[in-house]
Amino acid sequence: MKITKIFASDMDGTFLRMDHQFDRKRFKKVIQSFKEKGYLFVVASGRPLLNLKHLFAEFLDEIAIVAENGSVVYYKGEILYQAEPMNKQLVLDIIDSLEKSPYASGLRTIVSGLEGAFVLDSISQTDYDFISHFYLEAKRVKSYQEIEVDVIKLVAAFEADHLESAQAWLNDHFKEVNAVTTGGDSVDIILDGGHKAIGLEMLCQHLGLQAKDVIAFGDNENDLEMLSFASIAFATENAKESVKTMANQVLGPCDEEPVMAYLEEICK
Repeated sequence: MKITKIFASDMDGTFLRMDHQFDRKRFKKVIQSFKEKGYLFVVASGRPLLNLKHLFAEFLDEIAIVAENGSVVYYKGEILYQAEPMNKQLVLDIIDSLEKSPYASGLRTIVSGLEGAFVLDSISQTDYDFISHFYLEAKRVKSYQEIEVDVIKLVAAFEADHLESAQAWLNDHFKEVNAVTTGGDSVDIILDGGHKAIGLEMLCQHLGLQAKDVIAFGDNENDLEMLSFASIAFATENAKESVKTMANQVLGPCDEEPVMAYLEEICK
């Protein structure tokens, strides 16, 4: 059946509960109804593609994925779109500057590529274990100079009270990139102009759809362009105020799976 409508949802803080999981039995029923109606569910996240494919392994034939904040689009077993990689020297310069910045205390970095991610081998085991929940193929390296793959995204985590000022510092010092909060104590750093709406637009072009055919759900700064792109935008109760302001409607807190409940309702 031809796809006529897209329902694109952010993951952490939106579709997923606070334990970063979702009710698979409920979702299976939603996806079955979507197939009958010509609807497509799109996972739209800052997470890497490998992680999202693992999270939705049993549903990959029935959904699309916009990963790495719009830098990668996956559908029906193919990469439909991949953004231009970040210049390696730029990535190294950003990391070097952060390590010399007022925000170096507690700094942790992740360099993410299509086939896996890299962290410094000096990282604590506790931090590595946490990172591994989101970056399944995280490899330890002595120096990021060793990396020979295309870099899609740089992640920088800070002490909680440094997050907003560090984000502003990054955006002020490096005009080539955009640093956005995604939840927790980290920012995603991608090439300026990259965002989830770009990935959604590429998917729409592939399917012969337009923005008027898109409904989106989000909770954080990296969702703003996607919510603006969609014809109808929803925020969760736990969303940032800027996201709630943009949304047409605010749903319940993510821990109550309000996006799932909305999808179930429109399937009736």
